[in-house]
Amino acid sequence: MWRSEGLTPGGVAEALLAYAAEDVVSFHMPGHKDGQGFAPGLRARWAEVLGRDKTMIVSQRLDSFFTASHCLARTLEALARRAGADRSRIVLDGATGAWLGACLAEAAAGHTLAVARPVPRGLVDAALWAGLLLEVRPGGLDPRTGFACPPSATLTAGAATSVAVSRPHWSAGPAEPWSALAAHARGRGGCLWVDDTLGASADAPAPAGTVVVEHGPAIASLAQVAFVHVHGLEPEAAARLERMLELVHVSSDSYPLLSSADAAIQAPAYRPSEGRLDALRARLA
Repeated sequence: MWRSEGLTPGGVAEALLAYAAEDVVSFHMPGHKDGQGFAPGLRARWAEVLGRDKTMIVSQRLDSFFTASHCLARTLEALARRAGADRSRIVLDGATGAWLGACLAEAAAGHTLAVARPVPRGLVDAALWAGLLLEVRPGGLDPRTGFACPPSATLTAGAATSVAVSRPHWSAGPAEPWSALAAHARGRGGCLWVDDTLGASADAPAPAGTVVVEHGPAIASLAQVAFVHVHGLEPEAAARLERMLELVHVSSDSYPLLSSADAAIQAPAYRPSEGRLDALRARLA
């Protein structure tokens, strides 16, 4: 895919490392803004190394998690080292980057993640890469947003350790369903992972034990920071998550949702074969 466009992973990595050498702390990848959603300094570096006519192509190609990951894994590690482990924050601007952080943390803890249909594509991609077991449950759609809004009983019925939901309206209705999900996950040593908390505010905060994975106005009202924020976790649990998430991922716009008819999520629980995982890991080595 890269070579057919006259691009090479090496050229992309060269631009990324040149940008990192400028001593930036936040590192923005392109999201879904047609090449306009990432930092001007990085855009300039891409134009310098690859040519301006290639910059838009790179931004579009990096929307695909697998395309990005195989050539950027070691680059991201180098960026973290160069920025300093005590203060580095690599920001993947897009839902896949956010959910990748969640899946890596859950997989490292040996957890299973419950998620309701329809499933964000980025979450499926990230789970496949991390080797995380997903328990896919029947879901419902919030008519106001078109996003999954399952009843808490749906996601607490199985054996999953943690729970993932997308775009809950904290302030638009009773907080109890979300509190129940957070309490359930916390009781099993897990977390409630949330993407895009619409309507969050100081008056309607996320329940204790929630990890909010996003940025923008909602996260600013919750934490006054543009990074993943952990609500109400014990210090030991928070420290464990910090160790797991060596790079903190922040999401932006959500990926298109997979249809419930998608063959990849028909089974109540699934995980890729070891052969598939080995092939993916080999690409990242």
